[in-house]
Amino acid sequence: MPAGQAVELLVGRRGATYGVPAAYDGDAPGRRLTDDERLAVIRASAMLADAIGGQTVDELELNNALELLHRLSLEVEGVPRFRLSSGQSVSGNDVAYRAKLD
Repeated sequence: MPAGQAVELLVGRRGATYGVPAAYDGDAPGRRLTDDERLAVIRASAMLADAIGGQTVDELELNNALELLHRLSLEVEGVPRFRLSSGQSVSGNDVAYRAKLD
């Protein structure tokens, strides 16, 4: 999504969802993986590929591998940032949004 794209941040109140106008302000930069994390990602990815390919893998180890991949992907990818019309900045992986249609 290009920086400056008009979006609506979705806010839930009392069972209703409201769209708050904002502008996408780019992603806050993520971080680089350490060498140990990079090796752990390679091992976890191989285990996931084996499981998808039908090989028997330990369920607990597979679950731990998936959690590791999910956690590190969030840290590496960065976080979306939005600017409200008041100038206030909002960011986070848990911010729900949609492109604003004219």
